[in-house]
Amino acid sequence: MYNAVDFDDLITLPVKLLSENEEVRTEYTSRFRFLLVDEFQDTSGNQYDLMRLLVGSERNVCVVGDDDQSIYSWRGASFENLGRFERDFPGLREIKLEQNYRSTGTILRAANALISHNANRKPKELWTGLPRGQPIEIFNAENEQEEAEFVVSRIRTHMIRDSLRFQDFGVLLRANHLTRALEETFRKENIPYIVSGGMSFFERQEVRDMLAYLKLIANHDDDTSFLRIVNTPRRGIGRKLLEHVAAFAAEKKCSLFSALSASDLDEKSRSAAEVFLDLVGRFRSKVIGGKKMAQGLRELVEEIDYWGHLLTENRDARDKDVVKWKFGNVESLIGSLADFAEDPENESPSLFDYLARVTLASRDDLEDKDQTGRVNLMTIHSAKGLEFPVVFVAGVENGIIPHARSVTEAEPNMEEERRLFYVALTRAERRLHLSWCSSRRRMGKPSESLPSPFLEEIPPECVEAHGGDEDFSPDFAAAWKKISGE
Repeated sequence: MYNAVDFDDLITLPVKLLSENEEVRTEYTSRFRFLLVDEFQDTSGNQYDLMRLLVGSERNVCVVGDDDQSIYSWRGASFENLGRFERDFPGLREIKLEQNYRSTGTILRAANALISHNANRKPKELWTGLPRGQPIEIFNAENEQEEAEFVVSRIRTHMIRDSLRFQDFGVLLRANHLTRALEETFRKENIPYIVSGGMSFFERQEVRDMLAYLKLIANHDDDTSFLRIVNTPRRGIGRKLLEHVAAFAAEKKCSLFSALSASDLDEKSRSAAEVFLDLVGRFRSKVIGGKKMAQGLRELVEEIDYWGHLLTENRDARDKDVVKWKFGNVESLIGSLADFAEDPENESPSLFDYLARVTLASRDDLEDKDQTGRVNLMTIHSAKGLEFPVVFVAGVENGIIPHARSVTEAEPNMEEERRLFYVALTRAERRLHLSWCSSRRRMGKPSESLPSPFLEEIPPECVEAHGGDEDFSPDFAAAWKKISGE
């Protein structure tokens, strides 16, 4: 209809053409005398078929792949293509590239032991000429806040003792929704960071919506927040009404919120305006401070029916999971506010202090420190192919890695989760830190967590428990102040 193709068609249609037309196939197999396929474990069935059809009679084809790093089955990749290749090209020559030039002996020994539990793999064992190195450090945090503080503490220690830079650290997670506590703590402690392969928690639309409500409640003169949420969800305050209010605000030199309250409006507009003004006024007392700020925010989310707003904005039936994920981010923000309010160090928690924590160090501010780089915060999938002197793998818990679905589904899913963890371990060059929480917030409520069963598959001689907090001596503090520019 549109005389166009999508990405799948760019592979499927050539496969169909080459399969059905011998003349065309002969033309292309004679044109491409040599074929090289990299990252072969990440190819799909259709991609394999295309490769096989393009190989000429001389069968000059080379594939490079590692079945232990096959982690993309959810987008069609199949590590079984390695087995198909062996069957279709029985005269092949196999060269194992087992020497690793990146990681220490301890890290490789742990990774080899872990992946050996997968039954469906080609036998191989990585080795290195590098020293054995330090043990892998495992930390059991009480909750995700303590886990984030552990990461920051170890970053500081490594930077001072090992002369590392911010960009030398990779913080890896199973999924993007786990970044919130880490981002909060990085911002609080002035640690520059970048979220790679995904969006920062605080940049997500639904989180920015809720923060805009909180900012306007805290400060009625915040015109930016006013414009963001005055009609989110829709409440009958349209463009013409806002133009009238903006003109009044410019004339009287007042905020848009004040203008909405004071300007002359017709009956319909006045009714819509009063609903919004009343909402902001009523919830100020509920979220401005105290231990119940999070409960106030939850009531606000329910009163404006933000769930219904998300459903309206994502009407396509295929987006139901998207709505759940977005609302889960709202729940996570509520949990963040609850953690702040319940923190024993906050004797008199206030909304002003909370907003200062999450917004004072804006993303742009954090990204301005190019002279010292930024800590890399990313999912394990995004980290594939990368390496860092020091790697933290956070959230190493049952139900996260391996994912909860993999625990209840077929064994191949569990093996892919193990391969994913293997990829995470082998991103580290010199030091590797693994952490898990005894309790983690899920849907806004603390929930008990257990360590990942994969931790038990790492040889005990390769690991050590976290040995204590960072050095708080005056010399250490002075060194950190110099590095961070505080």
